[in-house]
Parts: sequence; structure tokens; C-alpha cells
Amino acid sequence: MSAIVAASHKHPAPEGVVFTYGTAGFRMKAELLDSVIYRVGLLASLRSRYLGGKTIGVMITASHNPVQDNGVKLVDPMGEMLEQSWEAHATELANAPTHERVAELYAEIAKAHNVDVASVANVIFARDTRPSGPALVQALADGLTAAGATFVDHGLKTTPQLHYLTRCINDATYGEPTEEGYYTKISKAYKDLVAGLPALDVTVDCANGIGAPKLVDIAQHLGDSVKLTAVNGDTVNGILNYRCGADFVKVNVKRPEGFVVKPNAIHASFDGDADRIVFYYVDDKDEFHLLDGDRITALVGAFIIEQVRAAGLSLDVGVVQTAYANGNSTHYLRDSLQVPVAFTQTGVKHLHHKAEEYDIGVYFEANGHGTVIFSKKAHATIAAADASKPALRVLKSLIDVINETVGDAISDLLVVLGVLSHRGWTLANWDALYDDLPSRLVKVVVADRAAFKAINADTELAEPKHLQALISAEVAKVPRGRSFVRPSGTEDVVRVYAEAETREACDQLAYTVAGLVFDKAGAAAVNISLIFTSSFNGEATGLAVSGSTYGGYARLKTAYDRLAAGAPPSSTVMRMHLHNAIGTTLFDQFFQGQMEKTLMGMVGIELTGMATRDMFTPLDTLATNLYQGANYSLVCSDCMVPNSHPLYSVMNRVVVREFNGVRVAFLSFHTDDQCLKVTTCTVTNNGTTKEVMYFQPNRIQDTIKLARLVYRADYVITMGLGNVDSIDLDRVSADLYTGLDFVLSIDFSAPTPVPVYSAGGIPLFSAAGTGGTEVARVDLELNPGSPLRVVGSAKITTLKCASESAPTPNCTVADPVVQAAVDQALVQVNQFTTTVVGATTNLLNNTLCGTRECALGNLVADSLLWDGAARCDHMILNQGSLRTTINAGNITIGTIRTLLPFQNRLAYFKIKGRNLLDALTNGVSRTELPSGRFPQVAGMRINFHPTRKWFMIDSAGYGLRLQSVQMRDPATGTYSDIVMDKVYRMCGSDYLTSGGDGYVQFKTLATNIDSFGPQMDEVLARYLRAVGTVSPVAENRLFASESNAATLIGNCNYPPVLLTGASGTFTDYCGAGRRAYTNVTFVIQPNVTTPVRSIEVTLSGLDFTARGQDYVTLHAGPTVLSPPVTLIMNGTRVTANYTVATGLPAKPLNVFASAIVVHYESRIETAGAGLTVSYTARNTCPNGYVPVDETGCFACGTGYFKNATVAGCTACPAGSYSAFVGSPECSECAAPSYCPSAGMSDTLMCATNRGYVRKSASLCVCPDDTRETANGCILAPTSSSSTFAIVSVSVIGLVLVIGGVWYRKRVQKLRDKALGRHLQARKIKVVSKRAQLLVDATKSGFFIALDAVEIGFDWWTYLSFNEGDTFKVVYMVVAVVGTTVALISMALRALFAYRMYKISTEGIEVLQRKKAKGKRGSKLPLPTPLTAKVDPSSGGGLDKEKGGAASEMDLQATLGDDPDFVDQFRKLHLSREHLQHTQYVALPGLLKSLPVMVVELLVIGSGDSKKPALLLTGAFGVSCLSFALNLQVCGEWLTTLHEYRRQKLFIDKRLRDFGMARASRIEANNSRATMKSIRRGSGPGDGGIPALLGAPATDSVLVPAALRVGGITATAPIHGNEHHGGGEHAGIGGGTTLDRLQPVPEESRPSSGVDLLAPMGDAVSTALPVSMPASRSPSSDLLSSSINAAGGGGGVKKRTINFG
Repeated sequence: MSAIVAASHKHPAPEGVVFTYGTAGFRMKAELLDSVIYRVGLLASLRSRYLGGKTIGVMITASHNPVQDNGVKLVDPMGEMLEQSWEAHATELANAPTHERVAELYAEIAKAHNVDVASVANVIFARDTRPSGPALVQALADGLTAAGATFVDHGLKTTPQLHYLTRCINDATYGEPTEEGYYTKISKAYKDLVAGLPALDVTVDCANGIGAPKLVDIAQHLGDSVKLTAVNGDTVNGILNYRCGADFVKVNVKRPEGFVVKPNAIHASFDGDADRIVFYYVDDKDEFHLLDGDRITALVGAFIIEQVRAAGLSLDVGVVQTAYANGNSTHYLRDSLQVPVAFTQTGVKHLHHKAEEYDIGVYFEANGHGTVIFSKKAHATIAAADASKPALRVLKSLIDVINETVGDAISDLLVVLGVLSHRGWTLANWDALYDDLPSRLVKVVVADRAAFKAINADTELAEPKHLQALISAEVAKVPRGRSFVRPSGTEDVVRVYAEAETREACDQLAYTVAGLVFDKAGAAAVNISLIFTSSFNGEATGLAVSGSTYGGYARLKTAYDRLAAGAPPSSTVMRMHLHNAIGTTLFDQFFQGQMEKTLMGMVGIELTGMATRDMFTPLDTLATNLYQGANYSLVCSDCMVPNSHPLYSVMNRVVVREFNGVRVAFLSFHTDDQCLKVTTCTVTNNGTTKEVMYFQPNRIQDTIKLARLVYRADYVITMGLGNVDSIDLDRVSADLYTGLDFVLSIDFSAPTPVPVYSAGGIPLFSAAGTGGTEVARVDLELNPGSPLRVVGSAKITTLKCASESAPTPNCTVADPVVQAAVDQALVQVNQFTTTVVGATTNLLNNTLCGTRECALGNLVADSLLWDGAARCDHMILNQGSLRTTINAGNITIGTIRTLLPFQNRLAYFKIKGRNLLDALTNGVSRTELPSGRFPQVAGMRINFHPTRKWFMIDSAGYGLRLQSVQMRDPATGTYSDIVMDKVYRMCGSDYLTSGGDGYVQFKTLATNIDSFGPQMDEVLARYLRAVGTVSPVAENRLFASESNAATLIGNCNYPPVLLTGASGTFTDYCGAGRRAYTNVTFVIQPNVTTPVRSIEVTLSGLDFTARGQDYVTLHAGPTVLSPPVTLIMNGTRVTANYTVATGLPAKPLNVFASAIVVHYESRIETAGAGLTVSYTARNTCPNGYVPVDETGCFACGTGYFKNATVAGCTACPAGSYSAFVGSPECSECAAPSYCPSAGMSDTLMCATNRGYVRKSASLCVCPDDTRETANGCILAPTSSSSTFAIVSVSVIGLVLVIGGVWYRKRVQKLRDKALGRHLQARKIKVVSKRAQLLVDATKSGFFIALDAVEIGFDWWTYLSFNEGDTFKVVYMVVAVVGTTVALISMALRALFAYRMYKISTEGIEVLQRKKAKGKRGSKLPLPTPLTAKVDPSSGGGLDKEKGGAASEMDLQATLGDDPDFVDQFRKLHLSREHLQHTQYVALPGLLKSLPVMVVELLVIGSGDSKKPALLLTGAFGVSCLSFALNLQVCGEWLTTLHEYRRQKLFIDKRLRDFGMARASRIEANNSRATMKSIRRGSGPGDGGIPALLGAPATDSVLVPAALRVGGITATAPIHGNEHHGGGEHAGIGGGTTLDRLQPVPEESRPSSGVDLLAPMGDAVSTALPVSMPASRSPSSDLLSSSINAAGGGGGVKKRTINFG
């Protein structure tokens, strides 16, 4: 036993820690486990000896716990967990108070179990990858050695591998007891299982744990049967289980970090020791789907039972679940698949033992831990069965893939993949098996958990009595409801589980049952006491303030101890430090966190945050020295660092502590972005700056949700809300967030240690001082379900006592142990102070530098400008950089390092004058008290007002105090006023160019920034070495004067003004200062007890109209990013941001919100008064709105109004309108608009252009003498007689036109018949000018259109006359006449156009006799030149004979000797047509338009306003146009008549030369006789046609032989005497035919060339000579002719040629 005692001294137990061996063994912080692991070695030896020397396994792991934890558990010989009865021995040994008692217990256990301590003991052990593992392995080895056991260290293994090895050593049939044997067995079986199936691809998150290398190893054995990809597998630099791994995925139901989860791909996560696994996937919508242990149970259990049934085996297969398994998974297995399901108590050991009751037992906890157990019967039955069955081969392979000893993530991964392969499923198919019911787990703190006794596998309560009946009654009310209560095994907590069909029902059931539990056995409230301060970063020995010393680690230790001792006895004490644990002192520079970590541990700090001072140390150094391995936790809820950075592993977004079962989440926020104030947040490599840490703003609400929903915190406490050193601002901010319970704050103003409350009732508590000057304690009462309550508080000032031996109540004595450690550390620090670099003749007091120019500041500024003179002309330095006073005498390196401790670098930049002014304004804004932002300068002169205040934050003044700035010219050394837009070359520190101390202009507005100059402390040392002794003094570089000069501002652009009163008035804090740009914001957030319905705001103080570049915007809410608000301005509603650029509103604006922001911006240089904002918060709604609920106002809609005279929103009456929501009154509809009905939201306009007139504000009507139509107001309808007259005239006119056309055609037909044209018409073309014909046709079309327009205007105008108008009847008469004439004219014009077209295309008709009737062959033979011929196409009746001319040009050739004759003949014909057209059309048109014009002119001249003036004017214009054009045509008629007569004389003369005359003339003379003859019925041969021709019956005609018409010779009909009229040779109307023509003897022919002689009775007439042109050009006009003979008195009286 002495060896055991001796070895135990090497492994002392920590004081005050109680250990309990549970299902997972021992598990806690690794540094607490050394003694426990040693004693586990002793127990493992006894257990092995007790079992006859069988090998016992020991696994050192903490599974899914954080990396700083570790644990240990024992494994029994068959790979199962330690027998439960021995767990008590483990707990007893671990808690043995002394080393001797350890030996005694060892002996007692051996004796109780009859163990021979000298017998053989065999133990194997392994560990996971935790850094604490090797040391704990040594402790285990020491215990085994002391107990005399034989042991083997298997190194790094997964927990399931250690279980596998333990069983194989004790049961050789299970497998080869090596790691290689493990891989070989599983991989071979998997290959057999999926043989012939496609290989699956899976990505496995290994949690940066031992599973990663082991997965890689087995993948090599599996080959191409599966593709395994390990991620999060860095066991060296990766953080174990941090935001990855099975537990993270299961608890958070979200994808792990560290890799990209691919859509619809197979993914799985192991935990830290690879004994748990969960699967998951994301779908096409990027939604995350988790498949946990319940779903693994359903998948594997169903598959195995299917294979057993398919193989025909008689084996009992069962699934084991706990009460926590989702109800739908149980329903699916038991009801859908008919798989037996058994329940057992929670805990893997209970599941394992229950599964052993089946031949094949399947169990998986929801967390993914589980396996399948095959009994001996199952093994034997499967081995002996017919191997030919596929299902049996599957079962044999499954047995070897499965690790039956314990849940194994690698084995279970392959089992699931095998099942999916056989089913051909994706994870989505698997996921679709069933839907989980919503569930909720609630924790209830009770006085004594032993009062609760659970039975029936934890599903029912036996005690307290009657509680189960109440729970069952509540469950019965909920569809598919289920709930049970189970006491915790380690703490006085009861857990309530509930599930139901819907999330709402589930939550309601859970909280109802939790209330029943609490009512029956609720615990007394839990009390905690939080002790805290801020800023340990003063000197380790204390912080000097006004001649006194405060703090220091030794005094802080005493203060914490005193406050802890004074806490309520029932209270759990927690020691905290809010921020700035490490700072910038020489002590901190030397140790850089290493010594500070030790001293904070000695003080007993458990939790700390971080802020600016912490970050002055390089972040990687900070992580390693101050936080890694510390006894305290770091929380920084808005800090963001890469996961590869050392800070990542030690920084917590949330820290949760349990106090007697009550979970409290601690947060810490610094949302003003502390990294802007330091330079260590970035690193520079090769000139490239990379941010390694930043703060994520607006993260507070998300983090509170995380604490509540994920970490299940009962209370949330935050260490500040980003408002450093201001509890008042924290109080305002606290109400902005939901779920916050308590705020710890720091405030310079040192209030008494009592809580203050936000408007929403959230308590805030302040440790009044900073720098460790005060330590406070707050006592809290926690009662889950009730608000946190402050029940007490205390505060200690850490003032150094004048005498440590005789302290007073107001001072604090240093703790001697801590003081000794500090003193020893200071010995090393003092070595820094030895090297002298220069000297000063004056005292250089840094305390003066925060409010004025100081000699110390001038020394440092001059040294920096001296070094940077080549790149800058002016230097600025903040007082906060100067950290100590330098006494007269030598200056050492230590002095300089103390003075400039931050290792800041010299920075170079350029900046405009206006932006430099803003930076300097910030520098001199707070001069009542020393401020770190106060500038020290070189190359500049600054004058400022020492006390002026424009912007106030409680007692702290923010003043715009700058009055003048002058810049030195480096070339001349002279000073001149700063120029707003001039660019200056500046030097400063890299702290300033990063925006530190409020100098944001240097970060955001400066250019050419280079922040990587030499370190400032090195520059000062170099300067002092160069100049030796210095005597710096103040030189009026910065001087204060209380003058009334206007404030000098670059850009008036400062933080918002917060207005919290019920009413108030505030002028913008730029005041009357001169500024280049203005941008100010007022936050109006009344802190009043009554609900605020609206805030009335009045804006004044600026003349916008004269400026034109000023803008005011209002928003609802506490920030300018809030939604815009609806406003009332001068009775006008504005539904977006109200922006005014032309003038401020004369009336107040009403904003419906509990907080608003007024933002004013001016973009031009200003000097004088600024914007004034007055406001009043009201619990009433303004006019135009009605109250809603307790705090709301509802706007009356458009068309409605609300004021004091009406009860609610009222519709605007007819004649008024309201165009905006929230109208206090309605506006009258002013002329010419009108509002016809109530509730109008806009006006309507009277359509004056359609004849309407406004009668009243609500009515527009048609005038009395008009009527309303769809097209507007028109004249009243005409009488029925007028309508009848119009219709009658129209019908008569139409009949006249149709009758006229018919009559003309009939007369023409009769005339043609009389002339013989009906016998056979022949068309011979006459050369004509078609262009002229086209012009004539176009003119006709134009006149037709004009007539139609004129008719339309005439009748439209007529209809517009009022009934009874004196002009109406007259106008109707002239319109009727005009319309009739116009219609006839249109028809005649169309006919004229048609005739012109026919002449152009067909030429002029001539007559041609038909073939003579009579005997064939009776023709008179003619000489060849005279042979009569007919073209077959002409339809002529004469037979063809060869040798004759047949051209249609023959006639033209005959007459074509004179071209003028043909042209003149054509013109004669056209002129006759034009004369007829003008006579029949133009003259009537002229007479038609004239009366219409006269009447229209009279009407217009009457001046009657009721007449349709515009319409009359249009009609009159059209009539004038028609009259003018017809007048022009009539004028042309005279010219045409003259031309016609001239042409007629010419033609007649030429024809007379041939003894001929125009047929038209004869026709004209005989037309009456012809018509009479026709009417008498005279037919051919009765003298009808001869009478027409005027020829006696015996006339004969000499026809020129050369005259040929239509291919025949002498086609002119020769009319014989009457007795020949009916003969067989009768021609047209009877008469001589060509058969009877006799050739004229040659000797008898006159020179005229007469060829034929037609007999005329008994006399022979002399032939009439006819002269024709000898030849015609082919291009000549065609000439058609008809030769008619007329004679009498026995001779040839006259020959006529009719050319048409």
C-alpha cells in the first residue's frame, strides 16, 4: 500500500471538487483530472483481478466536449461499459480526501470482492487527440504501476477501437486484437455487402478529432467500394469539436463550419472520439435536413428485419428506444413496418443491456450513438443457414461491418451506406420515411430531485403522487400529444419533454407540464453574487490618481475576497473582470499577458471580456499568453477572427454557467468597434495590410437569440452594450433588445452601488470606477420563469492604505501572497530602466497634457516631426499616447517605453483643411477634464474656447470650441490661417490614422496614408541621442481664450443629440460657428411613463429659401436607418422622408412613433444660427388620426378627415376632398374643378372642352341650350320636321344623281345605235399625253374629297345650332342645296375621271361595218393594192386576201403627213370634255358654295357666344376653299373654250380640204331627227340613218383608195338608195357595200388619187380627192376613223370623216 500512497502524492486532488462516475465515466476540465486518472488506474487493476485477469480497457477522452475538457472511462472484457455496481467504487476512490484514504479504499474494494491484489491484472488504454491527453496517460500509468498491473498503451485510438481491442483480447473469435485487424474485418465485410452496387460518395466532418486519421486509414482498405472524404480533420491546429462534429450539428440543427455542404450530397459528422454519427444534407433550396439516431434506427432496423424475413430465419429482432425518441419514428417502426419496439431508461448502458434481450437488438440514441447486437443464437443461426440466399449473404456481411461492442461512428457510417446502396436511396429518400413531430425539452429547478421517481422507462412518474394524473390530463387535450418528466442524475433539476402535432401545441404542453412540476416541487430561487471591476491594466502595484494609489493585483485580491465573504450565505459567487485585463504599462510591455494571467488566476477571476487596452498587445501573443490555459473564460460576443487564429480557440461568443440547474448566459459587446482604436487588429506582410480581427456590429439581438434558443439559457446577462464607460447610454440601449435580463456596466461618474432600470424595466448595475479603482458586487435572485431580481449590492474602493499594518475602513490592504508575486515580477521589469539616452532640465508632467499644451507633448511632437520632416510639415499627437511623467534628469529606455508603451508607429498622410479642422475640433472638445484625445502639435497654432459646450452627454461636455488654426510654412517659418480646401502634409501616430480617440477623419478622409513608419519610442530615443539634454516648454501652440469669436468648424458632422424629456427645444450643436458643411442629427426618445402616441415637432431657425442647399429629413425610430415616417406639414401629407429645400414648415409636424430622428444637412458654408428643434410628446392623436390600442394612431384615409368637431374619421362632403391620409380637414373644390360625391380623394375637372360648365363645387353640367352625349355637350336635338327635311333632301339628291347617270348612259347608247356603233366598234389609239390625263384624274379625286368634307362641315355646323335659332332654317336650306349639287358634282367628277382613264387606255372609237351578208363569192375583185382585208382579231366581216396591208397604222399613215393635224384633233376632243366638265360641275359648285359662305359669315358676324364659333369658322374656311377652287376652274373654262374653238376651226378647215366634215357636227344637227326616227320605230332601210346623214338614197361616195381602216380597204360604209336598204348586200342602215364599188379607170383618176367609184343612182360622180400623209412614224398617235357618205341631188354632196 505504501507504493500506492507514494504515487498518490504525485497526483494530488483539487480542493472543493466533487467527482461522479456516470455513463460517460469521469468528465470535466482536464486540469482537474490528474488525481482521478491515477485512481482509475488502481480501480482498473482491481477490476481485472476480480475477473480473473481478463483485460480491462481504459479510454481517456471527453468525446464531444470542448477541447479544454477531458475524461476517462473503463471498459469491461466484452467491450461493454463498466458494470454499474462498480461505478460507485470509482466515485468513492476519486473523492478520497487523502492519499492514505486512497490506499485504504483500494484495500476495502479488494476485500469486498475477494480480490487477490497479488494476482495478475491486465489493462490496455488509449486516448484521443486532446493536448491534455499525454499528461493524463502518465497519471494512469502511475496508478497501474503502483497497483502492479500489466498494461499496454495503444496510443491514439477512437473509443470504439479501444472497445474492439478489449473484446478481441478477451474473445479471440470476435477478431484480431489489432488496429489492422479492425480495419481488415470491417472493410472486407463492407466490400462483400455492396458487391456489384455503385460506390457511394460521402463527406465526413471529423470534428478535428481522432476520427479523421482513422477514417483515412480505413479508406485505404476499402478501396473503390466507397469514396470517403474527411473534412475538419486537422488534429494539430484545428479546434476539437468547435462549431463542428456530431454534437454541434445535432444540438444546433445546422451544418458544421469548416467546409461547404454540397446540395443533395451525403454528409456525416463524427464527434471527437468517433463514437457518434449523424447524417445530413441540404436540398435545392439550401434548407438543412438532419438525420439523427432515431432515423438511423428506423433505417437499419427496418432493413435488418426485412433481410431476416427474406432469409426465412426464426430470429427475434427488436428495436430499443428511450422516451426521448420522436413519436413518429416509433410509429413508423411499430405500426408501419411491424417492427417490435421496446423502451428503456435513458442512457446508452440501459439501451445496450435491453438490446441484448433480443436475438438481434438495434439501438441508437438521438445523438447518433448506437449499434446492433447479435446474440450467440443469431450468430449460429446465420452461420448455419443456406448461404445461397442473397438476404443471408447480406446478414453475414452486416455482422462483421457492425461493431457490436459500442457505438462506432466508422462502423455505423458503413452500415448506413450499405443499406442506402441496397435500397438505391438518397438521403432525401431516407428523410422522407416519416416527419418528426415538433418537440420541446424544458428544465425545471426543484428543491430535491429525489422526490421524483420515474417508472416505465422514464415515461411515467410514480412520485410525487397524483402528478402523473395531472400530466396525463394535459396530454389528453393535445392532438398526438406526449409528455413525460424525468429527474436529472447529477443536479436538482427535472427535465420535461413534450411533443405534439404542431409547434404551438407542443410548446404549450411543455410549459404547462413544467408549471405542474414547479407547483408540486418547485425549488427555492437560486442566488448568485457577481463580483466585478474593469481595467486591471494599471501598474501591477496600483494606479496613481491625484497623489493616491488605487488597485494593483494584491489589493484587488483583497477586495474580491472581502466582497465574496460578504455575499449571502446561499449565494454562489462568480468573480468577473469586464474588460482591459492587460494594458500598456511597462509591466504589461514586458510580460505581455503571461504574468497577468497568473495574477488574475490568483485573484480568482472566472470570466473576462476584452476591449481596447487588451488589443494593444499583438493578438496572437494575447491569445497565447493571456487566455490559453487560463482558469477564466473569455467572452467577446461581437469579436470575429479567422478560425486559424489562436484567439479563435479561446474566444467565446456566449459563456453559459449553471447555478443549481439554472442556466445563465454571459455576453459581452463592444459594438463601437474597438479594433478601430488599435493597430494590432491588422498585420502587414510585404506592404499588404490584412485584418485579423474585427467587430461585427448589430450582433446583439442575434447573440441573445443564440443564448436563449441554442444554449437554452434561463437568463441572459451582458457585460456592457458597446457604450464604454456610460451606464446612462447602456440604459437607453437595453430596451432596444428582446430577451436581455441584466446589464453590468462601468461608469466614470461613480454612482452608488444600487441598480438603475431602463424604461422597459431591465436592471443595470455599475462598478463605478475603472482602472481597478473600485470593485462591486451585485446579488441576484434567479427563479426560472420570473424576472431576475437584484437583492443586494456592495462596493469597495481599492485605495492603498497609508499604513498596511493599521488599515482604515476606507482603504484596502494588499494580499501578501499576490504582492510577493508582483514584487518578484517587478525585479525583472526594472531592468528596462537602466540605459540612458538623454536628459531633461525640466519636469515633464503628462497630467497637464490632457487639457492644454504641455512641454512633454512638445518634446515628443518635435521629435516625431524632426524624423518625418521629409514627408510632412505638421505633427499631431494625442495625449493618450503619453502615459507617464518624466522627472528632470536622465531619460532612460525604460522611461521612454513607459511614456510610449503602445509600440505605435509614425504615420504619414495628407488631408484637406476642412477635414483637419474636424479632427482638431474632436481634439479640443473635452477640456474640463483630462482627455486622451487632446492634441499635442508641432508646426501648428490652435486657439480654442476652454468651456463652450454645444453637445452634452449628461455631465460630460462635448464642445465645439475651436476658434482659430494657423499652419506654419516650412520654407519661411511663418504662420497663416488654415485654408478650408488646401491639402496639408501631416504626421501622426498609426493609432490616429486608424481612427483612434475619435479622430475618424484621419482614417476616412485622409489620403496617401502610410501607417508603417518607425516606432515612436525608437524615434524619441534617436532624437534624444542626437540632441542630448532638452529643455522643452509650452510655447502657445495651443492656447485657450474665452472670447466670443465664432466657432471654427470644418464639417459640422457629429454624433446624434439624444433628447429624452417629454418635451424640449434644442439648437444644433454647430451653433453659430463657421462651417463648410453641416450634418447633424437629433434623436428624440422621450423617456416618459405614459405611452407616446405621437410627437409634435417644430423646426425653425433657418432661412432655407435664401440658401437652396439645406435638407431636413425625419425618420421614425432611434436611428437614421429606421423606416421613414408619415408627417403632416401645412395640412399636406408627406408619406416618405420629409425633405425640405425651399423652406421650413410653418406648422408643427406630427410623427406617430415613440422615437424619431431629425436629420439636418447643409452642403454650403455657413456662419450663424443653426436648426432649432422643439418637440412635445403626446398621448393623444393629432387631427386626422384616431387612437388605436394603447399607443397607436390610425390615419384617416384619403377622402376622410378628423378634427375636434367630429368623433371619428368622417367622409368629406360633396364639394370637398381630402387627397392625403391623416387629413384634419377637407379642402373645397375650387373652380374649375368639382367634387360630385362624398369621400372624394381628389378633384375632378369640368370638361370645358366638351361643353361642360361648373354650376357648383359639387356639380358640372351641360348648358341649358345643349344636351349631354357620350362625346360631351352638343346642341339640343333638331325638330322632327328638320330631321325629315334632311333625310328627304338626302334621298332626293341621291335619286337625282343615280337617275342622271342612268339617263346619260341610255342616251349615249341610243346615239351609238343610231350611228351604227353598236354594230361593230373598233378602237384605234390616238396619241395622247397621259401625264395630262393623270393630272385631270387627280384633280377630280381632290374635288370629290373636298365636296365630301364640305358636306360634312355643313351638316355638323347645322346640328350645332340651337333649336329655334333664326339662322338654323336658312342654313338648312343652303345646306340641302349645297349637298344636292355636291353629290351630283361628285358623281360627274368621277365619270369624268373614268372617261379620261378610258381615253388614255383605249383610245377613240370608230365605226366599222360588219361582213356583208349575201351570196358567197360575190365580191368585186379588186386590184392588189386595193384588196380589202380584215384582221381576225378585229371581228371584221370581209374575207382575208393575201398581199394587202393590214396595219392599224394605215389610217394614221394616210393622215399623218401633218403631225399638227393629229395633235390638234386630240386636243379638240379633250377640250370638248373639259368644257363639258366645267359646264356641268364647276359652275354649279361655284353657285353652291356662295350662299353657304354668306350664311356662315352672317352667323359668325352675329357675335353670339352660344354659336359653335370654332365649328363655324372651320366650315366657312372649307366653303371659301371650295368656292375659290371652283372659281379658278370656271376661269379656266374661258381659256379652254377659246382653245377649243381654235382647234375646231383648224380641224374643220383641214377636213373641208378633203371634202369632209366632223361627224359630231352632223350628229348635233340630226340628233333630234334621229331620236324621232327611233321613237317612230324606223328601222334600217327605212331612211333612218340616211336621214341622219342627210344623204339621198341614190348618193354614192368616192372613197380614197389609200384610206384603209382596221386592215380593210375603204371600210367607210357607202349608203345606197332606199330600195337597196333591205337587200342582201345591205350594210349599216342599208346601202352600197364594197362589192358594188367600181374601180376608177386609170385615165379617169384625178390627181387626188380616187381609186373607187361608188354608183349614185344613174349618174356618175366625180370622186372627191382626199389627201393624207404618205407615211407615219410607228410612234405616232393612233387614228381611228369612220367615213360616212352623205349626198343628195344626184351627186356627192358631202363626205364626212368622224374621228370620234
